[in-house]
Amino acid sequence: MELSNSRIKLLKQLEKEILYDFKDLKILDSAFHHISKVNEQEDSSYKSNERMEFLGDSILGLVFSEYFYKKYRDIDEGELTKLKSEVVCEESFSNAAKHFNLGKYLILGKGEEKSGGRQRNSILSDTFEALFAAIYLDSNSYSTVYELITKKHINIFDNYLKINKNNYNYKAILQNYVQIKYKSKVKYRLDKSIGPDHAKVFFVTAMYNNIELEQGKGKNKKHAEQKAAKNSIEKLGIEIE
Repeated sequence: MELSNSRIKLLKQLEKEILYDFKDLKILDSAFHHISKVNEQEDSSYKSNERMEFLGDSILGLVFSEYFYKKYRDIDEGELTKLKSEVVCEESFSNAAKHFNLGKYLILGKGEEKSGGRQRNSILSDTFEALFAAIYLDSNSYSTVYELITKKHINIFDNYLKINKNNYNYKAILQNYVQIKYKSKVKYRLDKSIGPDHAKVFFVTAMYNNIELEQGKGKNKKHAEQKAAKNSIEKLGIEIE
C-alpha cells in the first residue's frame, strides 16, 4: 500500500522528533497500524503492529539491561532487574510516547478512535515499542537503537524517574557513587525490627568500609534499605542527574 503525500509529510515530522531518518517510511508507518483498524480492513495483507510490539519490547528490554549493567557496575542481579522493571513498563513507555506525541500518528479503527484510543496508555506504550522495533528493522542495527535511547533520548527516562521518585532506585544511585568515589561496596546492616509479625518495622543502616551513613526504616528490609540509601544520598549531597 502506497503512502499518501499527507501521510509522508506527517511521518517526516516524526523523523525529526526521534532523530532518525528511515530508509523505508513504510516500516515506520506500519508501527502505527493498530489492530482495531486491521479488523475493519477487507484486505488480509493489512497487518497490525502487534508483532513489532513484541520485537520492540525485547529490544528495549535488552537496551536498558545493557545500559544499567554498564552504568551501575557493582550492583547485583536483583537490583539491576528492579531498576530495569522501573523503566521497561507501560507507564514509562506511555510517558515516552507522549513526549513524541505518538498518538497523533496512530491509525485506529472507528470504535477505538471514538473511545479515546489515541490517549490510552496501553496503546501508547505498545506503539512506543513498535516504533523502536521499526527503527531496528529499518537500520538492521541494535547499536542504532541503543545509541538513540541511551545517548539522544535518555533524558526522557531520567525525567520520568525523577518525577516518580517512589520508583527511583536509591540503592543503585548510592552504590554507583560509592563505587566511583571510594572503590567500595555499600552494605546494609539490620539494626532492629519492632512490632508484631503482621506489622513489623525494620531499621537498617547503610555503610561502606565500616563507615556508617544514614539509617532508614520500612515495612520490610528492602524498603528500609531504600530509605537508608535515600537518606544517605541526601546526607552526602549526591545530585540525582
